[in-house]
Amino acid sequence: MQPVNAGRPTQGHESRPSLLHAYAEGVRASLGTNASAFAYSVMITATYGVLTTILGASTVLDAFTFVVGAATAFTLTEAVASRGFRVRMRGERPDVVVLGSAISYPSTLLAVGAGALAGEALGTGVAWPAGSFSATMVFLLVGAVELLLGKRVERLEGVEDERS
Repeated sequence: MQPVNAGRPTQGHESRPSLLHAYAEGVRASLGTNASAFAYSVMITATYGVLTTILGASTVLDAFTFVVGAATAFTLTEAVASRGFRVRMRGERPDVVVLGSAISYPSTLLAVGAGALAGEALGTGVAWPAGSFSATMVFLLVGAVELLLGKRVERLEGVEDERS
């Protein structure tokens, strides 16, 4: 019976990543796949809270129209970006997403501000869907600028590959 490492050079403990190194890789993977979703979740939750403060407690119908407003903004943005769903949309590399999401303060804060402005300007009723719609649109459009900045930083500064 051959040993498990047969045919592979052995380098002692160097060939096996430490538990801390493996954990760090997991954190990086989690950040790369969850960063923008996390920022959007924070933003849309804060927008709901701000609208509740401005408009008062929501009804069940208000909550549903809030969801419709946010989903409509996503659908319209996807329709425009994909030229009517005819062009495949490709995501950015994880390094760019992490860099862009690390500076997501402008998109998050401006989006909540847009939702608040809708609440102040429109009052009850239509402000629930308009607030989530405007917040989502601002988040997506400013978030695109943040990703462009992330891409530029990655290109200018380079990103170290931890596995090398």
